[in-house]
Amino acid sequence: MIEPNTGLHIDLEVDEPISFATGKPTHCIGEDDYRNKCFVDANWLVIRFAEEQVSSQPERCARFIAGAIAQLTDNNTCRQKLLHVEKVTPMRQWSARQASKLKKSDYRQGYLVQRRN
Repeated sequence: MIEPNTGLHIDLEVDEPISFATGKPTHCIGEDDYRNKCFVDANWLVIRFAEEQVSSQPERCARFIAGAIAQLTDNNTCRQKLLHVEKVTPMRQWSARQASKLKKSDYRQGYLVQRRN
């Protein structure tokens, strides 16, 4: 994503606890640090959300993104439109062990199905 007025580059990541392809834990604590560093070193802004946040709080995530853009560019256009939206509820990043437990309890399906209804 590139902010049109300033050319700010944004890497927007949506992290899920279990890989679709392998069924193994992914995006666990520390796992994406090098990836983040590469983007940051290239002067990109990295914003990460848990898939659950995007699924259950899409407008709140949009508010967060708009706030970050406004803070870095002084472009308040989107931010102003989303001031009525509550702030995104923070989530802690999961460990590999926690992700495995989430998989066993089919946690992911719960929030994905809930969003469809």
